[in-house]
Parts: sequence; structure tokens; C-alpha cells
Amino acid sequence: QPSSRMHFYVRKDVAGMMWEYGAAPAATAPELKDPYEGALQPITPDLVIGMTGSENGRFQAPRGIAVAPDGSIYVADSRNHRIQHFSSQGELLNAWGSFADAAQGNAPGGTFNEPWGLAVAPDGSVYVADTWNHRVQKFTAAGEFVTMWGYFGQAEKPEAFWGPRDVVVDAQGRVYVSDTGNKRV
Repeated sequence: QPSSRMHFYVRKDVAGMMWEYGAAPAATAPELKDPYEGALQPITPDLVIGMTGSENGRFQAPRGIAVAPDGSIYVADSRNHRIQHFSSQGELLNAWGSFADAAQGNAPGGTFNEPWGLAVAPDGSVYVADTWNHRVQKFTAAGEFVTMWGYFGQAEKPEAFWGPRDVVVDAQGRVYVSDTGNKRV
């Protein structure tokens, strides 16, 4: 018994194009009208920050954004492997981070491998989901490294992550991490 039963499903319309075994094409449904057609409202942004690039103030695949209690904005600049901090008027205040791959060796705090998500805690601390280093890092509001936790794992312990994509901090300062590869929070 090295085999098991297998089920194979083919749509009737596809089967009808391939052979004549009594499979007729399915009746076509009446064409549906887009319920949003004509309902879209163009809007003009109040503020645009950045453009494509690797210089400070520019982005390569920005993935996450968080607003601090003071109204300033933090952006996870994923493919530039850094966090950028802007004033509420869009002026660059700070940028920190560089590339390091924990799987290839040393990846000290403040280095990233595609940070995707970030959150600002009530005390102003910044938490970053360092996705492909499989960890979360904590920084001061000014971008100074505080601590980090996590390693590549398959949910054998709470700190075993597999590609964490986002992080959220509640009003009590509790940290929640979406551990995508392990399909858990």
C-alpha cells in the first residue's frame, strides 16, 4: 500500500474542450455590473513623502507605517533594510538600520533583513518586525537599539518565529507579533 486514493477535479467547460465524455460546458452566468463603477471618488493627498530610491527620504518597498503619539511617522523601508522617521510635515528626522542576514552569521541589533511591520508603543518605543532575520527589535523613539528577541523556528517556543510580518503594541504596552510562517499571533 505505498499509494493512496487521489481525487482530480476538472471544470466541465475545460473537460468539454478536451474530450467528449458527456461533459458539457457550464452555462455562462449573466454578466455582472461592477457595483463600484462610477462611485470612485478621486482624492488629492495633503502630503506626499518620498519617492523611489535608496537615499534618505526615499523608499524601496515601504511595507509598514506607524504614527507616534507626537504625530511623527515611522516607515519600514523594507528593501533598504532600514527605518525612516519623519515629522508630521514630512521632514526626515532620522533613519537607522543596515542589512545583515542572521542566517549567514552575526546580525547585531539595528541591522535588518527586510523589516515589514512596526509599531509605536505608548511610551514612544518603536518595535520592528525584522522579517527575514526572524526576530523583533525594540528601539527608542530616536532609533537607539534597546533589545531584540526571536530566532528562526517552527513554533517550538513563543520566541521561535518564521518570517514575522507585523507587530502591534496595545495601550498597556503588550506586544503582539504576527508570525506568518508559523500561522500564529
